[in-house]
Amino acid sequence: MKSKIAILAAGMPHFGELPSLSSKVGGLSILDWQLNSLKALSAITDVVVGFRASELDLAQYASINLIENPHWQSTGSVGSLLLVDIEDCDELWVSYGDVVYHQKPIERMSEIDSDVVIAYDSEWTTRYLGRDLSDIKNAEKVILTGQNISRLGQDINLDWATGEFIGLVRITGEALAILKKLKIKPLKNLANLSLPDLLELLRLKGAQLIGFDIKGQWAELNESRDLAHFVMGTKSETLLRLHGMLKSAVIQEQASFSVADWKTQSQDLIRQIQANLPHEKLVVRSSALSEDAFTHSNAGAYTSVLNVQNNIKDLTDAIIKVINSYDNLQLDDQVLVQPMLTDVVMSGVVFTRTLEQGAPYYVINYEESGSTEGITSGHAAQNSVFYFYKKANPDKVSCKKLRNLIISLQEIELLLNYDALDIEFAVDKAGRIHIFQVRPISLHQNISYQTDQEIALSIEQAKRFYQQCCLMNDGLVGNRTILGNMPDWNPAEIIGTNPGNLSYSLYKYLILDEVWAQQRAEFGYRDVRPYGLLKRFLGQPYVDVRASFNSFIPKNLSNELAEKLVNFYSVWLVLNPHLHDKIEFEVVPTCLSLNFDRWKQRLIREGGFDASEVTQLKEGLKEVTNNAITRVESDLKIVEKLKVLLDTPTYNSDNFVSISSIKTLLDDCKRLGTLPFAHLARAGFIAITFLKDAVKVGVISKQAQEGFLESLKTVSHSFSEDAYCVKTSSMAWLEFVQKYGHLRPGTYDINSSAYHEDSEHYLKPAVERSQKLVSDLEKRNCWEKEKNRLFDGLRKIGILSDDEQLESFMRQAIEGREKAKFIFSRSLSKALDQLIIWGDRNQLSREFIAELSITQIFEHIEQISLSETECKKLKELANNSLQMRKTNLACELPPLIVSEQDFHYFTLNENHPNYIGSTKVSSVVIDLSKTAQNDQVSGKIVLIPQADPGYDWLFGQGIVGLITMYGGANSHMAIRSAEFGLPAAIGVGEALYKKLSQANQLELDPSNSLIRLVH
Repeated sequence: MKSKIAILAAGMPHFGELPSLSSKVGGLSILDWQLNSLKALSAITDVVVGFRASELDLAQYASINLIENPHWQSTGSVGSLLLVDIEDCDELWVSYGDVVYHQKPIERMSEIDSDVVIAYDSEWTTRYLGRDLSDIKNAEKVILTGQNISRLGQDINLDWATGEFIGLVRITGEALAILKKLKIKPLKNLANLSLPDLLELLRLKGAQLIGFDIKGQWAELNESRDLAHFVMGTKSETLLRLHGMLKSAVIQEQASFSVADWKTQSQDLIRQIQANLPHEKLVVRSSALSEDAFTHSNAGAYTSVLNVQNNIKDLTDAIIKVINSYDNLQLDDQVLVQPMLTDVVMSGVVFTRTLEQGAPYYVINYEESGSTEGITSGHAAQNSVFYFYKKANPDKVSCKKLRNLIISLQEIELLLNYDALDIEFAVDKAGRIHIFQVRPISLHQNISYQTDQEIALSIEQAKRFYQQCCLMNDGLVGNRTILGNMPDWNPAEIIGTNPGNLSYSLYKYLILDEVWAQQRAEFGYRDVRPYGLLKRFLGQPYVDVRASFNSFIPKNLSNELAEKLVNFYSVWLVLNPHLHDKIEFEVVPTCLSLNFDRWKQRLIREGGFDASEVTQLKEGLKEVTNNAITRVESDLKIVEKLKVLLDTPTYNSDNFVSISSIKTLLDDCKRLGTLPFAHLARAGFIAITFLKDAVKVGVISKQAQEGFLESLKTVSHSFSEDAYCVKTSSMAWLEFVQKYGHLRPGTYDINSSAYHEDSEHYLKPAVERSQKLVSDLEKRNCWEKEKNRLFDGLRKIGILSDDEQLESFMRQAIEGREKAKFIFSRSLSKALDQLIIWGDRNQLSREFIAELSITQIFEHIEQISLSETECKKLKELANNSLQMRKTNLACELPPLIVSEQDFHYFTLNENHPNYIGSTKVSSVVIDLSKTAQNDQVSGKIVLIPQADPGYDWLFGQGIVGLITMYGGANSHMAIRSAEFGLPAAIGVGEALYKKLSQANQLELDPSNSLIRLVH
């Protein structure tokens, strides 16, 4: 049979501007793809060109006939087809010039006995994620009755269409004879017809039209997602198509086969594998049809077997094991066999867009243990996550392995013309990049290139602001600008990493504009006023670490020594970024305690300080520490004044709410609440340092420390006791609600419901699940026996207090901090309640108010109510803020910013959590950021994002462990966990938290600083 192929590439007006035949898809030109797919036909090929004809390199295609259609702009596709010589052929294949397809559909179409076989796609509307409705409507469609095509055309109703005509057809027999006659004696306007019009004409003249469903195995070159869908198939198919195309990475040789082939010829397949892959060890991988789809992913759902000995038994066992792991096994499912890579120095998984937001970052999760499956299996001993913003320059990445990997990722995206991929990789000892898998990410949202542009603009603006911060002449000492979201007043823990304007501005107004520095100055540290501590980059709150370091320098030190200390602390933090949430324990000495010698040794050995300079620092810290002990009672009295004020009927009334009354609440909160709280928090830190250092130097035991902490009576202890009293009817329910109803899981967040707003949700379960608190007498006795050794040691280093004063200070400081937070948060919560009332009166929802800064709200302090124009203006401000938050949410930043490059790329190492307790527990996990907070938590290890005291309701409900994403060693939840003897890991970091939240059961072992995934 003489076959002729006619590729119609002269232009098709209904598709608009077309790519040329030389356009690249997966590293090959469109014409290369088509010729490769049609090569089994052994046919003469005619290519009719017109559009961009000059771009085709004819030297590469000497075996084809090139025909130019000079009238391509005015004729239809049939006009181009009529230029093809079909006189001597018995079989004619016609293809549009802007479509690509695979070889297998061609082979199957060749086997169908019919005058006309037309390729159509029944998966046309969902062939790729997010296909535009207008593109679907404009598609040429078919209607089938059984196997017969009863109608073709662009104007077919979507509800009637069986599928999309892809532009590929085989014509033989009577239909070809009719076409030859039409070519000799053409009908009027025949040249203006489209290919579907011609096929309809053949059908009307008696030809049988059979449809062949290509089921998505093709692509039209007007959408990048469609092209990616075409190039990517099963795991083995994708790797096979990319094999040999990649210049910057290696794809191993492979043997792949279907389940159907294995069932009928397993022995032959084994022999072929051994012949084609003569390696000592192999890997047998899953390659199921359901594994790597655009709309869903079964990544990791099926088995892969590594280190398979290349013998018949082991290979057979491994292949059967892989096939048996497939759910809903299909005969077309495949198995992939490759050589086992053994000289691995790095391996992992890359997402070429972020999973949560689809933002343009490479997210490279890697380990360097030598394993190729640690990351994919979830059992990596230690992994890191490298974020790389796609517009950044990879040449500046210092790690050569990561730099070369990024170059490979860019090449793969270019070959596929798609940038939302999930790629498994390894790097060998020679530095070669090996690609094990390329699959689409199953994003639930469409990729927005407009958002990409907004992200680019936001990043550049944030970089410029950082540059300004570096150049500020602000009176601070030190020559390096560092920003962190967890040092000092740890904003990530308190207001989150993407707070609304109100939360952010309230935190600044109440504490971080003035109060923080006033407290340090009054305590005896360096006065850095009027410097504000909090800054915002890409919507994320960051502490100015240089300002923080300045504020921890004792006031009597010279500028020269102060600058030398700040610079040393800065270098130490940059070299040890994992300490960013522990700076007051591990980076900066802020008080004098029993383990000061470690600071002395570090300063002399690592910092080049002389003994006299260290002595000056020690004496300054001694003065600060003694001052803290003497003032704790007066600070407690100040916060008690706020409590008295809050209990007065006039202050507590909601009869007349105005911006003025709200400002009064906040100003009183700042004056009588957050300032003494800041003092007590600093004193509480000193008390905790006394205990920790005493354990480290062996003055007291860990049991004695836990005994003291469990003897404390903080707010959370009272909450649990009162809940049990309500349960046993010794306290009234309304009294309980009134006492604790002001608490919120997000203290500064107006969108976070106060307990009194939903007492059934927050407080009722606490009562129902409350238990009588039982103290550990053995630990208490340890404290009583050993505490004098602690007090004697403190006096020997110059702490001027007797035993009773020291124990009283430690107890008052730790309990007082929690009490002060409880009282001032009542004032803050009252202000938020009044803002909600004010907003309701002015048609402003709390969601809108959450996006306004407190200063924007204070601008209306003299108005009883807002005008319609003013309301509209505030809503516009809130909407703009909300839109900016959405963009910022897609931006990625590290917890510690130390240079401009951190806005483009950075590594997230697993945090070293702050472990509390000594009891090992293993239990089911519940992540409260994903589930309703009134779910049963008793007997479970609970995960929460922030270590906020608004989660007090958890204690007393029988939880067996607590893990938080954010939170420092001296955070509220750390203190509460210690008080209850609750095993906890505070501040595990974002990367580890995400991994843990996927687990069903965890083992938490604080004494060994371990968290293990049980399953």
